[in-house]
Amino acid sequence: MITLKIKYIAERASDNQVIADYQMQYNNLLHLFYNRLKDGTSETKCKHLQFNNLDLMKSWFRQSCVKDASFLLKKNEETILFGGKYLFEQRFRHNISKEEFKERRLVPLCSIGEGRCNGNRFFRLSEDCYSVIFSPMLKQKTKLKLIGVGNRIKVLKKLYIHQQLKDTPITYKLDKKFVYISFDESILRDKIVKPISNRIFSIDMNPNYIGWSVVDLKESDEFKVVNSGVISLKNINDVEFKFKKLKLPSTSTERKHLNNKRNYETLEVSKFLVDISKHYHCECFAIEDLVIKSKDNYQGKNFNRLINNNWNRNKLVNNLRKRCNIFGIKFVEISPQYSSVIGNLVYRELRLPDMVLSSIEISRRCYEFNLQYIKKIKAKTKNVIFPDLTELLLDKVKHSLEEVKCFVDFVSWKQIHSELKKSKLRYRFPLDERVFKTKTLRFINVFI
Repeated sequence: MITLKIKYIAERASDNQVIADYQMQYNNLLHLFYNRLKDGTSETKCKHLQFNNLDLMKSWFRQSCVKDASFLLKKNEETILFGGKYLFEQRFRHNISKEEFKERRLVPLCSIGEGRCNGNRFFRLSEDCYSVIFSPMLKQKTKLKLIGVGNRIKVLKKLYIHQQLKDTPITYKLDKKFVYISFDESILRDKIVKPISNRIFSIDMNPNYIGWSVVDLKESDEFKVVNSGVISLKNINDVEFKFKKLKLPSTSTERKHLNNKRNYETLEVSKFLVDISKHYHCECFAIEDLVIKSKDNYQGKNFNRLINNNWNRNKLVNNLRKRCNIFGIKFVEISPQYSSVIGNLVYRELRLPDMVLSSIEISRRCYEFNLQYIKKIKAKTKNVIFPDLTELLLDKVKHSLEEVKCFVDFVSWKQIHSELKKSKLRYRFPLDERVFKTKTLRFINVFI
């Protein structure tokens, strides 16, 4: 899903009050629906509840609002604070007035898209794509002139074509300054890249380094690494730690610049990775299915800050998924358990950095998952996470364990993982940036 956020000016000054009235009633309804859903009332019953002073909220706005409230309830396990904790504290300390508090806590008015109604029941793109018509009632039309469209006009023109064809739902949100246009990114697809069968692009994600590889697989133990590389984000993290030591507040110019830099580089990394996948005509783009909650990892404050605060993992994954959908590349999320141990022990002879070896293991898992569960041309076996224990594989593991000076008999991957952790041996193949640059010319360092 792609969302365009575009500033607007209402054609008539009186239209601003109309929009404000709709937004205020929508927010009141959202709070009521959220509380009713939290009490156990079903979505269907919520839509038909009668409330006072909400005459503008007709059936489709109610439908959109109950979906919004349901999403908020599923997203947050605890009771949410509309407007956020910071805004509430500002009001509690009398730093802002009651009117400003109410104004700033408002969420945009939402109308969910419906393909057969030109994409949306209440909103339309104009023919020139430089304005949006908001028509919540039969004889009520509000023209919103879009400001600063820029290069997004190409996207809006494609969106207009699908609006006229009535084949794509387009969701609109509206507040007092911006209009938000959301749609499925697949409509931007000009040409689908013809994939090479069983060619997998995979990445291993870490806060400091991202390892990637392009792998052709014939079988789980028969493969060829077409290309590989490492992206380093360590410079940005090092500067963050430096600012922390200097006790610079988050509101400082330096910290704001660094945060913007991190967000920008995350999106640039995503674009770079998908471009490589597209260049090599990869059938699948595989990543680890990571679910990481903020917690104490018992490895120091810096490590906790790196994992819990500085890592823009969700932003990267969401952007990768969006770009893969645009180019028709199959996006696959794979279970990450023991991928580092298996990658470093099974593929150690390749002499590639730890994160690249882990990405090769992710490729193998994606290959098996794709054939067994997506294409369904191979019998389902329990070798997606753990590879088949052939004599060749056991011999590779034995030599790798001897190299890291871990002298234990192989029983299971869990046992090997446990032994390596207990002994605190360095089993990960080290990253020598200078050597890796000369070997592949694919080491990319993000500089400040």
